[in-house]
Amino acid sequence: MKTISCFVGASVVFAILDLAIPHQAVATVMDYHDFVQSYGDTLVQYDFDGSTEVERREDKKGSNDLVQKTTTSYDLNGFDSSSQAVEGGFFTTSAIGLPTTVSFEAIIKPEAVTSGHYLAGAYSGNDDRSYFGVQDNYGTDTDRLFAAVGTSYGNSADIVSPYDAGDWYYFAVTMSYDSGSNATTMNTYVANLSDGATSLVHTSTNVVKAGTFQTSIAHGIGLLNHAGSASSSFVGTIDEISFYSGVKDQDFFQANLDRIATVPEPSSLLLALLALGGLGIVIRSRR
Repeated sequence: MKTISCFVGASVVFAILDLAIPHQAVATVMDYHDFVQSYGDTLVQYDFDGSTEVERREDKKGSNDLVQKTTTSYDLNGFDSSSQAVEGGFFTTSAIGLPTTVSFEAIIKPEAVTSGHYLAGAYSGNDDRSYFGVQDNYGTDTDRLFAAVGTSYGNSADIVSPYDAGDWYYFAVTMSYDSGSNATTMNTYVANLSDGATSLVHTSTNVVKAGTFQTSIAHGIGLLNHAGSASSSFVGTIDEISFYSGVKDQDFFQANLDRIATVPEPSSLLLALLALGGLGIVIRSRR
């Protein structure tokens, strides 16, 4: 009997792998916004993608395009190479027309702040605050991100506190208004994309605060629409903004996070081939 020993290098392994295993696409922001833009409950969707400033301000679901209100930087790097992002502030062309139950999502990279700044918000002056993302730093709070509604700026529900300035986050907020009690119930969810998080944290659960989030004025995106005046621009980078009718559950948001940031697990064949590539193969033959 004769034994022939040979080492199978990584290049050989991956050549075999390329033939043996169908290619799988890694999840991207594009996968996420393609879903959102085709989803029936989406109210508005802003991905800030396009070859012109007009295209980047378009509502990719309908016709409620954005009107620029501050100095704006377009065509910035999004969370991944499939998307563009923006720094700046806008108003929606018209009021979004929020129903009594609504959900909100965003992909953002917030920076450190010393006062209140708004990712998405509207306030007509009639106790109808609609703050889907506020970053603030006050009292004992440092770089806090929260949602707030109704009769007071303090009617809040934490999204993440503190956030890590300069990290990318995916987060979601749901709001449900009960006219009988004149109160809004909020839930919030978050994942730090820069940390590689693939599971949501349900940060605030069924937080009830007085007042409504429904408003008859346009929403600020990247700032606050304070009774018609642009105020307190968001400090950071915005990749995606989405509004839905209805309160979505954690499974819905987890599925969207999976569309953004999930990397397919290696198959058993891949693991076996990698093991062979590292250890070598002994081939035995008889003569």
